[in-house]
Amino acid sequence: MAAVSMTGMAQVISDGFYRVQNTRTQRWCVLADDYAYVDESASGAGTGSVYLQAIRTYKPFEHVVSDPGSIIKFTYSQKGKGYTLAAQGTDTYTMLKKHGEYYLTLRQNGKAYTASAYAKGFNIHLSDERLENDEKYDTLGYMQPTGELYQYWYITKVDASTDNYFGFKPTLSAAGKNYLPFYAGFSFKKHSDGIRAFYIDSIKPRAGVARYREITDETLPAGVPMIIETSSSEPANNKVDVVDGDGTAPAGNLLQGVYFCSVKEILPYYDDPGAHHEDVYTSYDPSTMRLLGVDNDRLVLRKSSTRYVPANSFYLPVPADCADVVRIVDAAEFAATVEPDPQPTGIESVKTETKSNDTFVYNLKGQRVSANGLQNLPSGIYIYQGRKVVVK
Repeated sequence: MAAVSMTGMAQVISDGFYRVQNTRTQRWCVLADDYAYVDESASGAGTGSVYLQAIRTYKPFEHVVSDPGSIIKFTYSQKGKGYTLAAQGTDTYTMLKKHGEYYLTLRQNGKAYTASAYAKGFNIHLSDERLENDEKYDTLGYMQPTGELYQYWYITKVDASTDNYFGFKPTLSAAGKNYLPFYAGFSFKKHSDGIRAFYIDSIKPRAGVARYREITDETLPAGVPMIIETSSSEPANNKVDVVDGDGTAPAGNLLQGVYFCSVKEILPYYDDPGAHHEDVYTSYDPSTMRLLGVDNDRLVLRKSSTRYVPANSFYLPVPADCADVVRIVDAAEFAATVEPDPQPTGIESVKTETKSNDTFVYNLKGQRVSANGLQNLPSGIYIYQGRKVVVK
């Protein structure tokens, strides 16, 4: 890593939400997990190595237009120490805290910027990674110290009225509407028409129904898992205004959000996490989780064959006796749905009776043990008149 001067530190861009693009590779930054590592043993002449494998770089823009991890909030420290960059429920200071108090210093060079940080006697400098024939890949590795040519970045404010916008890209379609599960670290307001947001606040698991509520506030809050409905399948028609402030989280939301799904086995070979990296994901458990899906052209929460909960998505926690498919219904249909009693299992299905005269009695292997009812039988469990009984 190149050493940098710590003099002249100042705020060079205003606080706000930005996307960051390398000037040479043309790839955009995305925060894909929350792990970072500084290798102090690799230091030389006051410089150290930083493994920001949490930051991946992608192209083209279509890859990041709907990715919440590409929306990065820049905040300048009031103590004049530099910037923290926040996304996906974390920030650069928190990620690197165990290695020192790293604040990012920006320096402008024409329309581009360089980014560096200093702590505990080490300077770290941010550069994009370069691989052979890299132009053929839409996605490529992680931030690495690769030289001066790759250290310059465009930092462009996110604005729905420009080409640098955030727009929803639906993943599901039902009854003529488009949907996606959504979980992001920023608040937003609807810019395009036809966008609605919902959450789940109650479930009757054995009946297989869950009640939805609409979030009607003008500002939709950060850090809240929600179901997004759109009238269009194109991100350019599903724009939002990314805004500061948390908004008001709805009470009683049962959905559980997941920011990251960074798993070695599902990444392309050129995007595989390297040393000092830990997988950051949520395993999917079909016995206790339901994911957003479609069944008979209807939006539902259902069992899935996936191994991991997707990034920037959610799951609905359910009990083990929950129906495989949970229909998403309004308050009226939810109230009218009767939740069946739990199915008896094992000893719970046994009825206790006293001895009496009757016909055939069988043991649990199906062997007849009496032709005269339950009298004179030793204590135990028997089949009598087509059901299990306990003789005391």
